[in-house]
Amino acid sequence: MWTERTTNLWFCNEPRQCNTRFQKGKSFRMVEVKISQNYIAAINSDYPQLMETYYRRFLAGETFNIAPQNRFASPKLYCIGNDLLTCNAMGNAATIYRDAKILELLSVVFAQLSDKSENKTICLRPCDKDRLVQAKDILLENFLAPPSLRKLALEVGTNEFKLKTGFKELFGNTVFGVLFD
Repeated sequence: MWTERTTNLWFCNEPRQCNTRFQKGKSFRMVEVKISQNYIAAINSDYPQLMETYYRRFLAGETFNIAPQNRFASPKLYCIGNDLLTCNAMGNAATIYRDAKILELLSVVFAQLSDKSENKTICLRPCDKDRLVQAKDILLENFLAPPSLRKLALEVGTNEFKLKTGFKELFGNTVFGVLFD
């Protein structure tokens, strides 16, 4: 299910209809980057250690997501997405800029998805997860002057220990480390 601030990488050989699920009553902006088969082949030839497994599945006609579930997107991905949306303003340099941003986007997504264990079990209750997501949102909204750990925990209704361990478990990063992703 797609929710705000999530990411995944989907490989699809040919245009086809798919059912995409979204959270009812929630609206958010989504950036979709479609990459041609030739471009994927070029990326694979330049970076086989990163792409080879996925590229073989892609050539076999398989449609798949890299991660079984969507993962939380880093602030860096938001910046790249915004850069991609505005790159036409670059004039003659737009194509080069777009190519560089697509490579940057792929490198960040691959790093995010491969650094987290897919077998990791999260022992957090749904209300705990909601509080952690709320805390992350507060940090991202106030990244220039983030609240202290104690203030953040109080603001979302949890304690510092649960905030610290929950961030590591849910986001794979420290509370303030998400600001540097």
